[in-house]
Amino acid sequence: MPKSHAPQADRIAGLLRRSQEKIATSLDADSPTQHVMAGFSEAYRAWLESVSAKPQTLLDLQGKYMQEQMSLWMKAFQPEAPKEAPRGADKRFSAPEWDDLPLFRYYRDSYLLTSKMMMQAVDEAELGAADKRRMRFFMRQYLDAAAPSNYLATNPEAIKAALESGGKSIEDGMKNLVADMEKGRISMTDEQAFEVGRNIALSKGAVVHENELIQLIQYSPLTAKVHERPLVMVPPCINKFYIMDLQPENSLVRYAVEQGHTVFMVSWRNVKPPLDKLTWDDYVEMGVIAALDEAKAITGADKVNALGFCIGGTLLSAVVLFVLAIGAVKGFAFTLGLTTLIDIAIVFWFTKPFVTLLGKTKFFGEGHRFSGFEAEHLGAANPPLHNGRQRPATTGGVA
Repeated sequence: MPKSHAPQADRIAGLLRRSQEKIATSLDADSPTQHVMAGFSEAYRAWLESVSAKPQTLLDLQGKYMQEQMSLWMKAFQPEAPKEAPRGADKRFSAPEWDDLPLFRYYRDSYLLTSKMMMQAVDEAELGAADKRRMRFFMRQYLDAAAPSNYLATNPEAIKAALESGGKSIEDGMKNLVADMEKGRISMTDEQAFEVGRNIALSKGAVVHENELIQLIQYSPLTAKVHERPLVMVPPCINKFYIMDLQPENSLVRYAVEQGHTVFMVSWRNVKPPLDKLTWDDYVEMGVIAALDEAKAITGADKVNALGFCIGGTLLSAVVLFVLAIGAVKGFAFTLGLTTLIDIAIVFWFTKPFVTLLGKTKFFGEGHRFSGFEAEHLGAANPPLHNGRQRPATTGGVA
């Protein structure tokens, strides 16, 4: 009697239904995906208008493209002379099969030729700087997704692996697909390869403070005496805290503790609804400032050393600017940012400008009304506006 496949079919149907629900949620009018798509639509519209305004430019590109495609097709099935791969060659097509097999060589060369033409069409369009950057970005994403290396039927490496493994590689791929559907996200690595406390994040410590957004870890000392000032590390909020504490031989945390520092680490929470509405101010207040205050309270130090990494460094820079504005620099002894963008205006491509940092004066934005937290630290319940900005007070502080 043949086996019933109904349970498996029901399971797959359930996975597809849950995936569809997640996609629908991501396309909500106020979702980041919608902001991205709105930015793309705006840039795409501007690009089409520019191309339509100068049809001869597009016709010239298409004419040249068709000539090169014809030449490529005529040569496609002729033996290719051996040649040395150019420096910086596309790694997607580095396997010898892309050169040795005429059909796949044509797939590759035709794709690269098409990509070149499409990017030229963007570059030669008369667009504003912002729209051109957006359009280049989106076009690059589209072209990368369309690469023949991404599809089984047009990737000789994938076909070879499937034949050599007796179909096992395809089976493994389908298992990965089903696992990703169950998780509702795409896995970039083997998530079972590492485990916190086993082969990453081995430095001993304990959570000494937590709120809705963070947990603050204090690491155990490894020296008989420690420095008076604690060191507070602020990693990027899109990474786990153990980016700074991988394994003993490459752990910044362990190195700092071995030098006698009392190390505190901000561990950011994976934010889900309803906390996904938190703003930059919340990350500054509940994240960085809360960690600095707690480190000072625990150690009794009047100043702290602070180290920020990536966007964590940008958040830390925002705090520094805040305390500079209100004259409360006494709380910091030393602040350092690693791979941190600070001498820039932080602007979301797909939304309105968010906040401007170093070298600017609009830290809180034009016409911004201070939150209770800000007003408290500025020493006034509702300080007056001055030239469209809040007038900073001379008292108060984050300490």
